[in-house]
Amino acid sequence: TPLRGSPGSIGSLLSTEEGLIATADRLVLFRDDGSLETIDNAGAFLSVQRFRRDPDRLLATTNAGLRVYRRTNGRWQHEGTVAAARGRLIQLTQDDAGWLWAVREASQILRIDWRQGMRFDATIETVGGAHGLPSYAATQSAVQLIVMGGALTIASRGSLLRHDTATDRFGPETRIAGLPLAEASQQILALGNDEFLFTRVGGPARLGLIQPTGPGTWAFRSEPVSGFESISPRVALLEPATRTLWFASQQLASYDLDRPRIEIAPPAARVRRVTDTEQTELWNGSGPSQGMVLSPEQNGLHFSYAAPCFPAQNRSGVR
Repeated sequence: TPLRGSPGSIGSLLSTEEGLIATADRLVLFRDDGSLETIDNAGAFLSVQRFRRDPDRLLATTNAGLRVYRRTNGRWQHEGTVAAARGRLIQLTQDDAGWLWAVREASQILRIDWRQGMRFDATIETVGGAHGLPSYAATQSAVQLIVMGGALTIASRGSLLRHDTATDRFGPETRIAGLPLAEASQQILALGNDEFLFTRVGGPARLGLIQPTGPGTWAFRSEPVSGFESISPRVALLEPATRTLWFASQQLASYDLDRPRIEIAPPAARVRRVTDTEQTELWNGSGPSQGMVLSPEQNGLHFSYAAPCFPAQNRSGVR
């Protein structure tokens, strides 16, 4: 589903009572009635979070720092800027203890102590070797912040480290069964309800879910090949009522978790022709095939294939 009036490439997505809030070249709200509302146009926005201890507040980062918004009469308005949180903060998350965690460029881990409540004059602390973390910048490792069971976990190349609030140090994350440690550096996106989406695009594409199996335990389950594993979403969101995953980057796409499954890879085949549902030809087998723009009425595609080429282990079916 193309985003109507899209503000550009989406970096973060947040579900609210009014609709979806997205970060792009500005902070916007896609209302449930299909309308688009600009919350703030103070430059490019990178991430957005609801303040967990006050749902009527939003935290959003830009190239310049951290901005706070308050909801009044159904509209979000800029409330202030956290003075100490300067610079390009590319990730933001909060744990149950009240720490606000962030990643600055060059994989620098930062945190703000809001355990006693939000303060615009709060100081910002760099977290590193004294807390049991390696030098991510020295190893040029990209990092991701996720909160599992209320505790912060940092995923990096070949490493998963969990923060222990009692000792204020990081140690190995051992609560996820079935996830090879070597794959920890791949993208892990929080979906809500303590569920997570795992994607791997370097090497063979892979998509999987990390789901709770009991108090304080999770398990990794690989998803069958579907095509979604190749799109490398920047952000994902789970709609629990319909068991639908929403992906966002340049477009908004949905993925039904309860759809019929195919446990084997579909066969490869050469596309010969592409038409819409009215049989209007969109591609005739030659020439450019990237960047095709469809009108809202063109809500389906029909592909004509040459003979499929089945892998040796599967010669019995087509999809």
